Amino acid sequence: MGKYWYQKQLRMVQTVLRETDIVNYNAKAVVEYLEKSNANCIIINAGGIVDFFHSGLDGANLNSFMTNEDILGDLVREAHAKEIKVICRIDFRGAEKDFFRAHPDWFSCEEDGSPKMMSSLIKSEVDIYLPCYNSRYMNEQAMEFTRSIFRQYDIDGIWENALGMPQGVCYCSRCREKYRKDMNKELPTAQQIKNPLVYEEYRKWKYQCALQHIDRIKNTVKEFGDDKAYAAEIFGFLRTAEREAINVLDLDMARDSFDYLVTPAMVSQEAAPASYASGLVYPGSIVKHMKMISKNKQSVLLFGNNGGTLRYVKDPVVENKIWLWEAVSAGGGFWNCLFNGQHPAATHDNRAAYISKPMYDFLHENENILEYNLPIAEAAIYVSKPTRDIFGNSLNFSKDQFCFNMKGIEKVLVEKHIQFVHIPGHINISLEELKPYRVIILPNVKCMSANEIEIFKEYVKEGGRIIASFETSLYDENGNKRNDFGLSEVLGVTSTGTVEDTTVDCYQLIKDTESALLKGIKDTQLLANAEHTLLVNALPGAKAVTTYIPVIRNQPPEKAWIRRMDTVYPVSLTNTFGKGTVVYFAFPIGRALYNYAHDDFVQLFENALDMTLEEDFMIKTNAPASVHIQVISTGEEQNGVMMSLVNHTGTMYRPVHQLVSVHQIEVDIKVPHSPKELRILKAESPVVFKETRNDDGTVTIKFVLDRLDVFAAVWMKM
Repeated sequence: MGKYWYQKQLRMVQTVLRETDIVNYNAKAVVEYLEKSNANCIIINAGGIVDFFHSGLDGANLNSFMTNEDILGDLVREAHAKEIKVICRIDFRGAEKDFFRAHPDWFSCEEDGSPKMMSSLIKSEVDIYLPCYNSRYMNEQAMEFTRSIFRQYDIDGIWENALGMPQGVCYCSRCREKYRKDMNKELPTAQQIKNPLVYEEYRKWKYQCALQHIDRIKNTVKEFGDDKAYAAEIFGFLRTAEREAINVLDLDMARDSFDYLVTPAMVSQEAAPASYASGLVYPGSIVKHMKMISKNKQSVLLFGNNGGTLRYVKDPVVENKIWLWEAVSAGGGFWNCLFNGQHPAATHDNRAAYISKPMYDFLHENENILEYNLPIAEAAIYVSKPTRDIFGNSLNFSKDQFCFNMKGIEKVLVEKHIQFVHIPGHINISLEELKPYRVIILPNVKCMSANEIEIFKEYVKEGGRIIASFETSLYDENGNKRNDFGLSEVLGVTSTGTVEDTTVDCYQLIKDTESALLKGIKDTQLLANAEHTLLVNALPGAKAVTTYIPVIRNQPPEKAWIRRMDTVYPVSLTNTFGKGTVVYFAFPIGRALYNYAHDDFVQLFENALDMTLEEDFMIKTNAPASVHIQVISTGEEQNGVMMSLVNHTGTMYRPVHQLVSVHQIEVDIKVPHSPKELRILKAESPVVFKETRNDDGTVTIKFVLDRLDVFAAVWMKM
């Protein structure tokens, strides 16, 4: 059987309609824009908060500007004539006052019975009453609304917007009854939910409610054929919810429920006012993460202006170009959400109308190569979902013990041009999922199940290498603290249970000057320390490279000393377990790399990578760290490898407004054998190839680029 359309490359455009955009809607002009943009799918408002067609349902919230228009019919007819798919956006995050008054029992409520309101979460000109995952409004009403669209129009799928809006504990009658039935107890009170154990129990239950809701909407869509697509809005793996809100949705849950994976990722990321919180390599990172979650589904990056905060004007152009080429280099598809209105010519700011066209053109021109692709990696970061859920907080750096660890680790991997992926960690991980990677990084992976621990033991015993930090494996998958590390004998340490605050005026004492972990570090007895340090004891055979020094206060200078710097507690340590090698840091080095990035932390972590990869990297290059290099495989049918370069070299501060070209870049890539074909997919200057056969039978291909302005890509058919 052939592939459904949503299993092929997706180049999407969403026209973000305001109520007034229904007036004189010009479907022909919209489709002309899609054709010029090389898009193959459009997402258009259908309804929920505001209906853009007559659903025929009781209580429909019809667009007040609607007369005799039939914009869905017009668009489906015009788009299908050009072989462009049409997805309808539904948004059942809430309803206005009149509908709520007619059906108050269809919505979410607080413990005292008062309704939950959107105004408590985001700014809005109107009061929106919120539903929950179990509510009639978000389920039966949404399901009937979806059926009414399919019955009237030959649309190709449904996009459920704002799926993550239901927040906090809901005390509606349905939730009370369902919790009583599922959990054999009453819903926790506002006071009880402050207990971490009660909180986790409720969060997991709510997670199941969210999954059940998703399946209800998906099954409704599939009533009209397996070729009809369903997906919904879920933010990326580095976007954790506020703990108080008890939001539970993440990309991992979508692997089975959605027909393709998509996540919003804006240059200025989800902030009010807009700010530049994410690094410019994030698009490639999130695309790779989606591909690792579900290797057979299309991965799509949703991008738009200013995180939705300043949605009427464009984001900085140069940053957008870097952002989009990053996603291309990882093999992702696109969802353009750049403007408000019918089409660019009918909106206020037309400057960004075609900023994504070069990327869409590139994907279209190389569709046969890039339709199916996966990242190639020598290193992997283990993404622990329980650690993220229990200890992550992307909105508050001081409280987070997951997100910023990930970002710091990625920063060094990117700058060293090391090819990496994220392993979606789970309690039933298998050895086969770990074996492809020469080194696996555990950035403070606090939560590990008994099975995960045994699998990692086996991985290292058979010759695998790991780099771990801080409290890795000190908690089980439910966040319960163990008496000691689950991976104690692998890491080569035991925990004392004491954590010292080493955020200020703290150092490490060098103990083993001959260790490869200290390569290039000379003329010093001390290194910087940071964050918090877990005091650990080394097991026999493990080698302490540096040790903990108690705080040395910096003021007054005359008193900035202590009598004894030497302690028995390792801060950095190497160990051998079976045939494998382990590097352990007793502080969260990922957070330190993100927040402080002192030379000592960078060099320690780079040396750990050199040790575990034995300096035998897939990519060797003279390109500066500001040039990001990514490699992906292009599927069994094409049996090829694409290597891309994205230039980040620019102005001193973000946002980047000007790129500086890099000249005479040499890149060596090691491949198993001679390519059958070498093809330049995109380059801004001549590219020269040279092939060298290695002693081990592999082949090194040297690429020399005379100049890199923004993006270049080459393809090798193997």
